[in-house]
Amino acid sequence: MPQKVIWRHKGERPSTLGNNTLIVDWMPQKDLLGHPQTKVFVAHGGTNGVQEAIYHGVPVLGIPLFFDQYDNLLRLQHRGAGKIIELADRSANDPNGSGHLLGRICDAYKGAPHLRTEAYKMPWFLCCRARRTTKSKKH
Repeated sequence: MPQKVIWRHKGERPSTLGNNTLIVDWMPQKDLLGHPQTKVFVAHGGTNGVQEAIYHGVPVLGIPLFFDQYDNLLRLQHRGAGKIIELADRSANDPNGSGHLLGRICDAYKGAPHLRTEAYKMPWFLCCRARRTTKSKKH
């Protein structure tokens, strides 16, 4: 896979991992999603991660595990901002599995500029001004 991957993983580096993967103990998720080179976010579909991905316009490759994650990812998929991978359907030896799909999604979305809000292009002083004028005054 030609894409570079940043993976949050605790423990020893798996021996089968390629040289294109950086393993970190922790990384600020919002900073990673806000980086212009981030093409896709592989996540479990929790509410915070989904909202942060939407805010930054990054498509989600979701692997739901439990609770509301499947529903969150289903809503993203329905709107064309993500794709669901069932954990039970994929194996490490599947040539058309999640790695291949990740590459196809990166190529197809090209950073998903159509999903980004236009507000990120606004100058900071307009954002602050808009916030200040919309606040209700308390007397």
